[in-house]
Amino acid sequence: MSGEPVLYSLYVYSPNKVAPAFFAVLFGISAAGHIWQCIRYNAWRTIGLHLMCAVFYTVGYALREYGAFNYLYSPTNLNVFIVSRLMIYICPPLLELANYHVLGRVLYYIPHCAPFPPHRIMSLFGALVAIVEALNGLGVAFTSNPSSSPSTQELGSRLTKASLAFQLAVITVCFILAGVFYRNCIENWLPQQKH
Repeated sequence: MSGEPVLYSLYVYSPNKVAPAFFAVLFGISAAGHIWQCIRYNAWRTIGLHLMCAVFYTVGYALREYGAFNYLYSPTNLNVFIVSRLMIYICPPLLELANYHVLGRVLYYIPHCAPFPPHRIMSLFGALVAIVEALNGLGVAFTSNPSSSPSTQELGSRLTKASLAFQLAVITVCFILAGVFYRNCIENWLPQQKH
């Protein structure tokens, strides 16, 4: 039965065999679309991180599908498990940075409408993402260590919650910057004169 502990399973339980294949196919389609866009529009520098993350997700979920059928502990299965987790978990912060990179590039096109200097977007949001990931890493490390004291585990839980709240605040600020930029573009739009 799904969700019940399985002895010697790397996942602790018997993993789902359909979902990883479904996600691998979807991310493979996304990767193919990003490859096409990069080739067609020569946009490697602009959306290259999106392409890389789509490929990482595809490989990660394909390996997870392999692991769904080979989930009992062995050195080979352990290596597949580690690589699949790494490929899947490395992508969210990279995608977040990619979105901030795209925002910075868009602000460069009309800098007088930008609510924030375009050349500072990546450094600001990159630093904020680093803080979020550091808080999250510490929180998970403290929470998941069974030899830690209950107070340390509680601190880890609070750090994880704080990193989530901080991450939501950073994403909200990104949306607000994009909204203010859009409003400034609308207000400063000069209609073309008809001759």
